[in-house]
Amino acid sequence: MMDADRIRSRLLLWRHFLRVLHLAARQRGRVYYLEDGRIREEGAHAQLLALGGRYAEFYALHHAPQHAGETNAT
Repeated sequence: MMDADRIRSRLLLWRHFLRVLHLAARQRGRVYYLEDGRIREEGAHAQLLALGGRYAEFYALHHAPQHAGETNAT
């Protein structure tokens, strides 16, 4: 069984990977939202946010301030 530090390390690695992948996709003008190994939503960043689907939920969750009054510089 993995200890908490190893789990945390793996989660941080995946988070970094997904952030890099997300930024690269945005620079290319297309975003592919994957869920369960399948492309669930595809389009421009602004289009997907406007749709209010799973990508918009994911984006809001990961770009929300962590603490009240904190701003996100991402």
